[in-house]
Amino acid sequence: MKAIPLANHLTESELEDRIRSAKDASIRDKYRAFLWILQGEKRIEIAKRLGVSRISIQNWVKRYNFEGESCLPRKSGQGRKRTITPDKVERIKEWVREGEGVWTLKRMRLKLAETEGISVSHQAIWSRLKESRWSWKTGRPTNPEGNKAAQEAFKKGG
Repeated sequence: MKAIPLANHLTESELEDRIRSAKDASIRDKYRAFLWILQGEKRIEIAKRLGVSRISIQNWVKRYNFEGESCLPRKSGQGRKRTITPDKVERIKEWVREGEGVWTLKRMRLKLAETEGISVSHQAIWSRLKESRWSWKTGRPTNPEGNKAAQEAFKKGG
């Protein structure tokens, strides 16, 4: 299959300027891809460098050719949908409020898998809870080989 040629909306120097000035990383990546295409690089290599699929590069080029620069920012509804929806965040909060014992991210993850049938990372749970302005406590690290008597004496100023 022959690659779709890139429209000449911007010159190489204009693309370089846009790369330097763009605040959004995904937009910078698209400008980089367009610059490298103009410079003759293979699209499969560009995809590898940017960590995206070759099809993504092809889709960027199609939209850029048709819409110009207005296609670069993500539009509402684009991208992967969240697995942990706001209603699931509320369920997690209910479990913590009503539950006994300490709720760790691992425990929340296992409960989501058991009750909701979804598999998510600890980071996803942490991010959703942080977005909903929930705070948490963490355990204070202790040295298992530490001398308890010496630590108590130090705390008492002796």
